[in-house]
Amino acid sequence: MNLMRFYFRRVLLFKIIGNGAFGSAMASAIKRSGFEYVVIDSFSGNVCLNSIEDKKQDNTYNNLNRNKKTDLELNSDNSNKDSYKDFNDYPFLIPAVPSYAVPNIVEKYSSKKDHIIFISKGVLENGLILGEWADKKGIDWSVIAGPHFANEIMKNLPTTSILGSEELIPEVMSFSNMGFMHSKMKKGIQFCGAMKNIIAYGCGVVSGLGLGKNAVASFLNKGFLDLRKLLMEISEEEVIFSPAGIGDLCLTASSDSSRNFKQGFERSASLDLNNVKSYTKTNRDIDSSSNVNASKNINGQILSEAKHSALAMYNRFGDNFVTMKFVSDVLNESLSTQEQIKVQLFENKIFS
Repeated sequence: MNLMRFYFRRVLLFKIIGNGAFGSAMASAIKRSGFEYVVIDSFSGNVCLNSIEDKKQDNTYNNLNRNKKTDLELNSDNSNKDSYKDFNDYPFLIPAVPSYAVPNIVEKYSSKKDHIIFISKGVLENGLILGEWADKKGIDWSVIAGPHFANEIMKNLPTTSILGSEELIPEVMSFSNMGFMHSKMKKGIQFCGAMKNIIAYGCGVVSGLGLGKNAVASFLNKGFLDLRKLLMEISEEEVIFSPAGIGDLCLTASSDSSRNFKQGFERSASLDLNNVKSYTKTNRDIDSSSNVNASKNINGQILSEAKHSALAMYNRFGDNFVTMKFVSDVLNESLSTQEQIKVQLFENKIFS
């Protein structure tokens, strides 16, 4: 697809599949930038919001501020009668669902002429990043990443971002208050996102053990070195200093507002020293927000991005990355006490 032809025709239309937190955030950024868009419910295929109706009744986003729940998601119960098929001529598709659900979503909602813009930060069950899968399928794709909390994008607070694409997409670069830079290192950007999930989860685990902020920072440093090593293997190490690398890593691995960090913290903090109950068989390992049209993934469960990324990437890369191995070990159901997790932390040489 020649992306520039849409720019010169001033017809650049986005269809967002998924009306959760980040799908809603992307819709708000696109809306503020003055471009056409549609938000489609990933279950029903019904339209939740589109810019044509939004211009007629410009109170939808004002209503989002009435309570916390609707500030982060567009309620699919209010979907109008339109179907995604009515918007097949929208050339840019953004799957706003967990990574392991993206292939099914792309297959269902995209046409051959679509250009896919990935925003999900994770990997597939076989450890492939979405770009590797897309290349095998002959899909035209790019990726957006950076330190992005959805609620802050919704509030139009400033951030930095990176667009990974073969050709520049000027409208994306002008998304309101998202501070875009451009790179052709698309796969490196996606590996940053997947590793970020794992590292942030591990930082949460260390914090939950009560080992102090020095230990958390040390784990973050070790994760940074692992990420650099991985990026060097694909000759895209420069992207580590981009918003997708150190930017997103610092945000997600050090904030209580990060879901990845909180899940890791809960994993270790919830275990009493003498608790022998297996954690990984409890509902806390299942990401309830990821109930999308996806096949079962690791161990037959629908897992969060962090847990899915850790297990899938460890299956692919083995013991080559110590932080990845540690998080994979923590997710092993045989680790049922804090003391066992601490032993794994030191055996994986996180502090040496």
